[in-house]
Amino acid sequence: DNMVFAELYIEQFNMLLIDKKDPTAAYKYITKIMLERGAEDSELLTWIARNIAENEDIPVINRKMDFALNTATTALTYARSKTDPKYLSTIAFVHFKNGDIDKAIEWQRKAYFSAREKDKEPYKFDLISYKTQKQHVDAGE
Repeated sequence: DNMVFAELYIEQFNMLLIDKKDPTAAYKYITKIMLERGAEDSELLTWIARNIAENEDIPVINRKMDFALNTATTALTYARSKTDPKYLSTIAFVHFKNGDIDKAIEWQRKAYFSAREKDKEPYKFDLISYKTQKQHVDAGE
């Protein structure tokens, strides 16, 4: 089951990065997993990207947002559909967590418009959330 393996890979990555405080080994390990599994399990790459971007236990100094973004965009290249909103929204999420709200809005808008009508709601929610955050930033809050 891909989901079980994905959780194990991410758990191992987090253990190396957070518990063992060995970012070199952690990113080397997860890069190996990505190279071995990414093409056949592109969704795994979205989970890795999101983990790096949002896991609050990862020290800022070891949070490689460029790596997370590269992982998210690589996932999209492997995706069956280049307009799959799950992948587009992951790229948006990483941009958002990296403080690039304009790019987050751009990618989340793509995700929203790519989603089927019955699936649009969570993408709309995130898009509104990003736009609201941008208004706060633009207002200097």
